[in-house]
Amino acid sequence: MRKFLLHLAITCITFTFSTHFTRIWNTHKAQSMSVIKPSPSPPTVRPAANRELLDIYNQYAPAQTKHDRAFFERVEAEEFKLFTENRTYSRAEDIQMMISSPTDEVYTLEVSDIEDRDDLAVVRGRMTVKDKHGEVDSWHWVDICVKRGNRWQILSTTQSD
Repeated sequence: MRKFLLHLAITCITFTFSTHFTRIWNTHKAQSMSVIKPSPSPPTVRPAANRELLDIYNQYAPAQTKHDRAFFERVEAEEFKLFTENRTYSRAEDIQMMISSPTDEVYTLEVSDIEDRDDLAVVRGRMTVKDKHGEVDSWHWVDICVKRGNRWQILSTTQSD
């Protein structure tokens, strides 16, 4: 019985020591990490870039409604990807989906936010589609845009409900 109590006491002391030591170690590690963690630079607000991006998005919904292939071939990068909940689409697949969608759908688009970082921008908004029966569907989206040469292109779109 004495042996059992001795082992139990050693186990309790070891457990207490290791818990205390781990707590001290993690606190020290977290403090040192927070000291060296760089803070992200704030987005650059460039009205000209925002105007260029807003011009694209002002044309986007009418182009979607009209099934304007040329518009999307111009504003979507060749390596464009559309991310939905179920699947990822290439630019060609995205354009083909638009072409094969009903012609009586009317799209509207709202841009809620633009974060501009030189030749990269994150644009957020909401797309709404209304069909001939008055049924409405809408979703949020986030676009990553890149500036190549003198024009912006959409590199990816992520949709979510």
